[in-house]
Amino acid sequence: MNRDRIAKRILKYIVPVKDNEIATMLLSALYFFLLFTGYYPLRALRENMGVKAGIENLAWLWTGTLIAIIVLNPIFSALVARYPRRIFIAFVYRFFIINLLIFFVLFKVFPDGQSNIYIGRAFYMWLSVFNLFVVSVGWGFMADIFSSPQGKRLFGFIASGASLGGLIGSALIILLVDHIDPYLFMIFAAILLEAVVRTVKPLNRIATRTPQDTEHEKEQSNNEGLSSLASSDEPIHGSMWEGILRVSKSPYLIGIALLMVFWSASGTIMYLAQADIADNFADDSPRIKFFASVNFWVNVFSFFGQAWLASRLIKLLGIGLTLAILPVVIIVGFTILGTSITRLEPTTLIWVFIVIETIRKVANYSLAKPAREILYTVVPRAVKYKSKIFIDTFIVRSSDPINGWIIKVLGLSTAAVMFAVLPIAGVWFMLALALGAKQKVLAANVSESQVPSCPSCGWNLRSLDQEQCPECGAAVEVIKT
Repeated sequence: MNRDRIAKRILKYIVPVKDNEIATMLLSALYFFLLFTGYYPLRALRENMGVKAGIENLAWLWTGTLIAIIVLNPIFSALVARYPRRIFIAFVYRFFIINLLIFFVLFKVFPDGQSNIYIGRAFYMWLSVFNLFVVSVGWGFMADIFSSPQGKRLFGFIASGASLGGLIGSALIILLVDHIDPYLFMIFAAILLEAVVRTVKPLNRIATRTPQDTEHEKEQSNNEGLSSLASSDEPIHGSMWEGILRVSKSPYLIGIALLMVFWSASGTIMYLAQADIADNFADDSPRIKFFASVNFWVNVFSFFGQAWLASRLIKLLGIGLTLAILPVVIIVGFTILGTSITRLEPTTLIWVFIVIETIRKVANYSLAKPAREILYTVVPRAVKYKSKIFIDTFIVRSSDPINGWIIKVLGLSTAAVMFAVLPIAGVWFMLALALGAKQKVLAANVSESQVPSCPSCGWNLRSLDQEQCPECGAAVEVIKT
């Protein structure tokens, strides 16, 4: 008993969690720990396959990834509309498990030669789709079972589970790539994905309370300022186009989409720079170790930032300023790296790149990522799954090939591109502040009971004093509360 009390005190020192939230928070962190422990070895394999396929072909691979997402998005939307979350989440993950097993067999049957390169290109595109879908589904699930105030306190710690998993996954492939068949990590990832699926049921059971529990939680929520909107496991009805339409009608969601476009653009630039560096390695093993080493250090610092710093900084600065830290990092980092490219020796430039890329990703994973997910805690359930998936997959992956083709066609140097995006990072900074202010308004309007919503975009209409939805402009009935 004393040990339990000591453990709780330590946990509460690290993260401002309440007693009734501990089990849900730890299980949610385990969800992402298992997912990313399996994913990060695959990520290092993918980067190596991308270089082997030819850096000049990356824009084609990104285009292929986008086409795959266009095909899969309607299928996913149909699953979300028809089945409860516990079923469609399990279906999505087990679909990818089967895919992994198929790739393992193909790589064993075709261990080298041109066929191996083609399979590697297919795997590169597949993992890009896999990463976006499983992570977006996971965070959509979290936004569905946690309220906005809870998200501000707990999402940083939950995200630290992903960083700890990424740290361990990267360390495993660094230590073992010279001693075992690297393709065995596909079996390893498949096993961990199934373990992730097994966490969904208990998480769903905790989130979906009995009527008596709901009344108890509702009374507690009134005292804590929490929302109980995220407890339903009913299917999210509607057409497959609903997510896209909601984004197109909502300035708030368009703003979130732009945040993802800006982040993706910075990633494309750094990815091309990283691929140029990795192309200097002659063999697979040192390339894989290089990619895994960058991922390892990113996750080391991200873990401590998410576990302890994120919730405190979000509480201190608010959502807007926390989101605005990342574009400031981009402005400073790209200025330094763009200047260094033409002035430093290659061996020194590699370390400058690693430091700046680590800081960029740590700022995203530790601060911007948890803050972005909190933006979704104040929107309808359909947005948390359908619109979020559309933004996190189609919007993000469409910017990759667009950016890649622009750079390729114009023949821009890496340094020129870095300086060109600095004004865009300034717009990014202002957008972050605006979204933080909007989220604060929406969070203040969320009721602890049933909330009237706009029939057009589904937005919260509590305390509305005009006959027009403030989000999409649709005519609505005035709601008096």
